[in-house]
Amino acid sequence: MKVLAICGSPRKGNTYSALHAIRERFPDLDYEIVMLKDIHLGFCKGCYNCVLRGEEKCPIKDDRDLLIQKINSADGLILGSPVYSHMVPALMKNLFDRFGFYAHRPAFVDKYAMSLVTCSGYGGEHASEFMDKSLNIYGFNMAPCLELHFKPGKDRQVQLKEHHQKIFTAVSVLIAQISEGK
Repeated sequence: MKVLAICGSPRKGNTYSALHAIRERFPDLDYEIVMLKDIHLGFCKGCYNCVLRGEEKCPIKDDRDLLIQKINSADGLILGSPVYSHMVPALMKNLFDRFGFYAHRPAFVDKYAMSLVTCSGYGGEHASEFMDKSLNIYGFNMAPCLELHFKPGKDRQVQLKEHHQKIFTAVSVLIAQISEGK
C-alpha cells in the first residue's frame, strides 16, 4: 500500500513533524512526504482554460502534472497543513487553485484521502473543513480529518509524543478504508 503525504507548510515545523511521525508509526507503509515549498507550482491565473479546454491547456508549465502523477500512483493521500488566520497557508491554497478543474470532473473516485491540520488552538476546524470539502469534490473517499494542537513555546517533541495515539488511530482508519475499499 502506498500513501502520499503533501505538506503545505513553508517550513519543517509541527505539520512536517506530524507527517514524519506517520513514517515512524507505520514503517512497512510505502510512504512519501512531498513538501509543497520544494515543488515548483505556479500561481493560478484564473484563465479557466483548464475547465473549458482541458488541464493540458493550462498556460502554466510547472510541476503540477508531476504532483498529479504522484497522487495517481498512490492508494491514499494525506494533506497536511498548518493553520494561518483560520485557513490553510498560501502554498496549500495554491494547490487547491491549481487543482480546481477537478471540481468540474472528479478524477479521484478510487482514491482515499485524509486531511491533517496543526494549529495553536483555533481555526483548525475551518481549515480542515475547506480541505475535506475540496478533496471530496475532487472525488476522494474521505477518512476523518485529524486536528492537532501545538502550543507555541512548548517543546515540539513533547507535544508530538502526546499526539502519537491520535495520529496512529487516524492513519489506521485511513489504511483500513483503503484495504477494505470502503
